[in-house]
Amino acid sequence: MNVTHWVGQLIRLAGLNRDGYWTGAIPDTGGGNLGTGGPIVEVVVRQRSPTEEFVFCLNQGGAGDGWVTVPVGNGSWKAEGVVTGDATTQGQVGGGSWALHLAAWGYRVIRLVRD
Repeated sequence: MNVTHWVGQLIRLAGLNRDGYWTGAIPDTGGGNLGTGGPIVEVVVRQRSPTEEFVFCLNQGGAGDGWVTVPVGNGSWKAEGVVTGDATTQGQVGGGSWALHLAAWGYRVIRLVRD
C-alpha cells in the first residue's frame, strides 16, 4: 500500500487545503505498512495571528529525516518546538523550510513567530 499516494489523492479529491508539506531526505520507495518504511508525514498549519503560526507534523511511517515547508510570506521567522522543547527545532526558518527528525509514529508541534 502506498500511503503517500493515497493521502495525495485524498487531498485532491476532497479539495483539502495543502498549507504545508514534508520532503524526506531519502526518496520514498512507495512501500511499507504504517509505522514502517520511510516517513509518511502530514503537515497542518494553523494561523493564530499574522505573526504567529502553529505547525503540526504527524508521522505515520517509519523514522526519518526531512524538511517541513510552510508558506510564511515575507520577514524573518523563528521556529521552536512546543511539546518537546527540543533544541533541534529551534532556529531561523529560511524560506519557510527547516530540517526535522521524526520517530516512527512520532509527531511534533512547531510554533513559528515572526521576528
